[in-house]
Amino acid sequence: MECFAAEERIMRLGILGGTFDPIHLGHLHIAQAAADEFSLPRVLLMPSCISYLKAGQLITPAGIRLEMVRAAATADDRFICDDMEIKRGGNSYTCETVRGLEERYDALCDFYYIIGADTLLSIHTWREFETILKRCILTVASRDGADDPMRERAELLSEKYGARIKFLSCPEADISSTKIRAMTASGEDISSLVPGPVLEIIKANKLYVR
Repeated sequence: MECFAAEERIMRLGILGGTFDPIHLGHLHIAQAAADEFSLPRVLLMPSCISYLKAGQLITPAGIRLEMVRAAATADDRFICDDMEIKRGGNSYTCETVRGLEERYDALCDFYYIIGADTLLSIHTWREFETILKRCILTVASRDGADDPMRERAELLSEKYGARIKFLSCPEADISSTKIRAMTASGEDISSLVPGPVLEIIKANKLYVR
C-alpha cells in the first residue's frame, strides 16, 4: 500500500513491476533514472503475486519477495514498496493493477509505467494491453538506446492505439535476476549486484542455493 499522506497530491507516479526474484541494483538504477528524468516524486516498486508469463517456473514465495522489495525501497526516499498485486492474489495482470491505481489516486495523476525494451516489443501479448497504453505513459529503458526497431514499434503503437512512449536516456544495467540466482547457486559473490539488505534476506532464507 502507499506510504505517503493521503493529502499529498501526486501528479506523476512511476510504476516498476516485476517478479523481483530477487530485486537488484539494476531495477533500482532504472527506477532512479526514470524518477530523475521525468521528475517523478514517487516510484512504486510492485512485486507480482503470480506471473502468468512465467508459468511453470519455480518462483520464491510472494511474502519473501515482498520483504526483499521493502528492503530495497529504503535506497531512495522516492521509492515505495506496493503490495497491491500480492494482496489481490492469483495471476497478476497489469490492466487490473492500472484500474486499481486509478481508483486509489486522483484521476489527474499520470502513471509512468517503467519497462525494458523487450517488453515494448511484446506488450501486445499482455491481457487488455490497450488499457495500459491508454492510461499509462510507457517509459522504456534500453541497453542499446532507442534503436530503429524500437522507434518503429513505438510509432506503430502510438499511431494505432494512441500510446504515449518515452525513452530513458539511461540504459538498462547489465544485471538480471536469472543471473543472480545462477551465481548464488554456484556460490559466487553477488554483493555488487543487490542492495545489502536484500543480500541479507537471501542469505537468511537460503534462497537460490542448490
